[in-house]
Amino acid sequence: MSSRRTTHALIALLTSLFLAVSVTSTPAEAQQQRKQTRGSVTWVTDTWVSGSGTGYSLSGTVSGARKRPLLLQYKGAQGWQRLARTKAVDNAFTFNGTWDWYGTHKVRVLAPATRRHSRRAFEAHRVNVVPSYTARGLAGDHNLLRFNGLRERVNPCQPIRYKLNLDDIGDGVLPIIDSVLFQFTQATGVRFKYVGRTHTIPQGRRTMDRGTDLIIAWASQSERPALAGAVAVSQIVKLDLGRDRKGRVWSVKQTGVTVNSDLTVPGSPNQAVDIALDSPSRATLGMTLLHELGHGFGLAHTDRNEAGRAQLMYFSTDNLPWSNGWFRSLFGAGDLAGLRKVGLAAGCVRD
Repeated sequence: MSSRRTTHALIALLTSLFLAVSVTSTPAEAQQQRKQTRGSVTWVTDTWVSGSGTGYSLSGTVSGARKRPLLLQYKGAQGWQRLARTKAVDNAFTFNGTWDWYGTHKVRVLAPATRRHSRRAFEAHRVNVVPSYTARGLAGDHNLLRFNGLRERVNPCQPIRYKLNLDDIGDGVLPIIDSVLFQFTQATGVRFKYVGRTHTIPQGRRTMDRGTDLIIAWASQSERPALAGAVAVSQIVKLDLGRDRKGRVWSVKQTGVTVNSDLTVPGSPNQAVDIALDSPSRATLGMTLLHELGHGFGLAHTDRNEAGRAQLMYFSTDNLPWSNGWFRSLFGAGDLAGLRKVGLAAGCVRD
């Protein structure tokens, strides 16, 4: 009698298990049960001037929750990256913002999956971010730094942590430094992260601060003998072997730029450049910093000819003035093309 009861109990248990399995949805089935996400995207602005305070503008509709989260993404070296985030209100949304990296970029709206609606990536759209000026010269007027046959590059996929040593010059140069770093962000897509002040004068690997990728400093010729006769010098302090999508490269880990305080202190009889971005009479501090940091990013000097003189990476401060007679802290077409080859558009550098 007990064995018969046991048999009936086992049959009942197996039946209940079978029914439970048969009515439980698999993850794939659950995905199929979600409603299809519907909607549309309309671009209002897809071309704008970098640094002008204007940027992308788009609107659209999307089905789903009353306040459904949405992402605006761009196609970068590491795949689709978030540019902005918003929420749809009553199925309508807008994205408005600034973005200053020069070039043509693929951008899309992504609606992540919710419990009731499926994920949807709307069709990618091309946007154009253009400089506020017409870069002079030709795109081919640039050269890349090489060491033992390998190119030199920073990793553009990581922020560059920088410190400033302004002991010999003061805070009056901060707006110039900010403008210079912003121009590198515009040209390369690289971001900078300020991590503080320092008293360090970069003169080699052992003189760099920990947790710092770049130091911009002022020093006298007695403090930094390599400055003798130069307005500024740059030094790639640390290189490691790495790879990018074209092959082996030297990965620039630490760079120092030192400006000659004997030649740049305002009012000094030896002052060699104007402490400004632009000048009607001679080369400027802004031009000098752009040039020296260009080396840190992987650019070599341009050719020693008239075409080379139109680029900031010319070997001396004897650059050609612009058509209005002024000397300007602006990259030429060759400078920009070279920076694009070592910036975010060229992909990440892996160790």
